[in-house]
Amino acid sequence: MQISRTQKYLTATLPFLVVSLLAFALTSQAQAFRLDQGRGVYTLAPMLKKAKLSIVRIQLGKRRWSRGKAGPGGIGSGFIVDAKRGIILTNRHVVKGARRIYVLTSDRKSYRARVLGTNKNVDLAVLKIEARNLTQLKLGNSETLEIGDMNVVVGFPFGLAMSASLGIISAGGGKISGRYVEDRDSLQTDAAINPGNSGGPFLNSRGEAVGVNTSILGDNGGTSLGIGFGIPINVAIKSMNQILRRNKMAAVSHNTPKQIAQAFPDTLIKQASLQNKPSQFGLTLQSLASHIGVLIKKVDVGSLANMAGLQSGDTILKIDNANIADSKQLVQQLATKKNRKVRVIFKRGEDHYETFLQVMAS
Repeated sequence: MQISRTQKYLTATLPFLVVSLLAFALTSQAQAFRLDQGRGVYTLAPMLKKAKLSIVRIQLGKRRWSRGKAGPGGIGSGFIVDAKRGIILTNRHVVKGARRIYVLTSDRKSYRARVLGTNKNVDLAVLKIEARNLTQLKLGNSETLEIGDMNVVVGFPFGLAMSASLGIISAGGGKISGRYVEDRDSLQTDAAINPGNSGGPFLNSRGEAVGVNTSILGDNGGTSLGIGFGIPINVAIKSMNQILRRNKMAAVSHNTPKQIAQAFPDTLIKQASLQNKPSQFGLTLQSLASHIGVLIKKVDVGSLANMAGLQSGDTILKIDNANIADSKQLVQQLATKKNRKVRVIFKRGEDHYETFLQVMAS
């Protein structure tokens, strides 16, 4: 039998093609997973061990139904977004009608929770517990998600122990509507979401919450068919902050400063006496004797600076491309950039970061 040139070519190149595809797959996997040198396997375990400290089990007492009738309690999931104040996100449908709500944290302590508010349109509930030594989950940016991004769903399915399921973002970034899902902003995933997962986080490969588990497309028994939905974290945080403001509480910052690698002189910083407080930004500033940067002495809770992720002890070095020598120059720079977002380069400890500060018109 005569072998064609095409067959000869495929026979010769196929092994190289397979090896190339395998190498590409392993490289892509290595970017998302961490290699455990001791066991020789790729794993998400380090990320999940850190994230699970912020994920809570929600146990409900009897529910109040219509006409005064009481129904059985239930179980759901949630996660801590503000450790100092004990603020927790979950779904509205998880806590709806519950007479009593208990939150079980990762250290197996139980706390009575109160509902600060809910949003029916988003299916979001904001809870508060009085507790110390909590750990909050890092928040990601759902606006940057793309179809194919890896995600991990974490929660307490069917009331079992905390579990994680791996999938990808199947659809989202806008409104998802159809016969089986409401017309609202949603993320779609093929990771397994089951009853009890509701209110838990969608995690990206960095362990940041990019969504809130909310519903599934399932069979008659409520078992997942590989189509699950979540609230984009940007939508959830916006709704939560509206609820917090109604409770006269400061909003939760969702602007995480990004660490940058940039060379700045490590001049010894000595504090001077000059102080200035631009009330619009909620900053109390102190110029430095080195004339390199401005030290932040205080950040007002709920201020624009607080929302940008700035903290007391940070040293502002640049506004956009302008070096900042003292507090007077900083105020002058901000005054020329009304109704704009400005790039702020600052130093925290020995590391340099960037964030963006919204400058409002006075």
